[in-house]
Amino acid sequence: MSLSFLSSKRLLRKELEVQDKRGHWYSLQIRPYRTTDDKIDGAVIVLSDIDEAKQASERIRKSQLFMEERLRQFTNLCWFSSKT
Repeated sequence: MSLSFLSSKRLLRKELEVQDKRGHWYSLQIRPYRTTDDKIDGAVIVLSDIDEAKQASERIRKSQLFMEERLRQFTNLCWFSSKT
């Protein structure tokens, strides 16, 4: 990963969602480290565990897909039964 954003005079922040080899999710934040004389002298890197949130989001997505499919099936069933 390139840290070319550190060479800029502007304070930039990079945030990514990354996954380890076991499939665990993290939020990776990288921002420039500034000295007291306002020079960029490195990077601050923060990893936050977001695995539970990612799993919950995936469960919600799957549930929504399931409900949308059931709604389509129900709508088709009602349409056919209303012709009597």
